[in-house]
Amino acid sequence: MKNQSINISNSTVGDINQVAADTINNSFNKIAKSDAPTELKEHLEKLNAAVKEMIQRLPEAEQKQAAQDLQTLTDEALSEKPRRKWYELSADGLIEAAKTVGEIAAPVITAAKAVLAFLA
Repeated sequence: MKNQSINISNSTVGDINQVAADTINNSFNKIAKSDAPTELKEHLEKLNAAVKEMIQRLPEAEQKQAAQDLQTLTDEALSEKPRRKWYELSADGLIEAAKTVGEIAAPVITAAKAVLAFLA
């Protein structure tokens, strides 16, 4: 599968699977276009930034899963009636992926928990 670099908020992410790169970019764009409360958007933007850093350190299959988890969490968080089980499962997936890369786990975990706390 072809890898691509993506640019999110003036920072470039390299060596990411094309599908994962597109998914992350779509999540970021959805946040930017959303009418959600500013605080939620800020939490989601921090999570997006943390995931884009983390994803570079994951194997290709895990990149796709983490990107999908980010997309699902973003979609649910920004929906009119977020479905708790869906966004919690997605956040848990991101937290577990972050734990596998160790050194950058804290920003992903902190951002995911901030989104969950906002939605609770």
